[in-house]
Amino acid sequence: PVFTSGDHIAACTQVTFTADDRWTDNHEFIGFYKESTFNTPITVGVSGRVYTTTVVDSDLSVYAKYEPFTPIPYIDADGQQKSVKATEITNETSTLSAGWYVVAGNDVQTGTLTCNGDVHLILADGAKLTATGINDSQIPGIQVSGESNSLTIYGQANQSGQLIANSGDNAAGIGGGHNGSGSNITINGGTVTANGGYHGAGIGGGHNGSGSNITINGGTVTANGGYHGAGIGGGHNGSGSNITINGG
Repeated sequence: PVFTSGDHIAACTQVTFTADDRWTDNHEFIGFYKESTFNTPITVGVSGRVYTTTVVDSDLSVYAKYEPFTPIPYIDADGQQKSVKATEITNETSTLSAGWYVVAGNDVQTGTLTCNGDVHLILADGAKLTATGINDSQIPGIQVSGESNSLTIYGQANQSGQLIANSGDNAAGIGGGHNGSGSNITINGGTVTANGGYHGAGIGGGHNGSGSNITINGGTVTANGGYHGAGIGGGHNGSGSNITINGG
């Protein structure tokens, strides 16, 4: 059977719960609980917004818990303002797993930021992030490599948020490290400066690495390649492909 919040469930072998998508109402679905006070969570499997538990051994009522969040506005590729829940980047941030992030401070400084999965980064108006790769390690300021990883950068209404990505030697400012390629990078807004290291591209591949699937839809973008490295594309001995500039 299928139930939603507040429904009473009799003992059975399998129950599927459906949660309303409350992100558009500035609420995040947390989970289902056995009491209205949300003390005892119900362990469920998740597929999208559908939650399934295999055994209910006694009668109970089910309650859905939602928590409000402060939405972070951003300008999408189509020029429309939208909002989303986002995690703030701090000086200690090093890994960006799949999800949404925001730079809110006016002088955030990190080492290399590594993108794992589909990463969305909002540059808040007046904010500034400087990500610097370690020179001896030959790694980018922001590492985006591998088919399963991507980075999309957004600005806000005034497009005054800044990102400066400085690489180590033989790496791209944003993209791949030494012998590494950079791909699946999209810039929709903000002020982005990417400085490649020796033989690295500004945005794209490191030394011996290629740059591909790079799109600029808006914002102010400065991409400085190192010696024999492209501004946007491949590093030394690398190639560039599927690079699109629609605006900015």
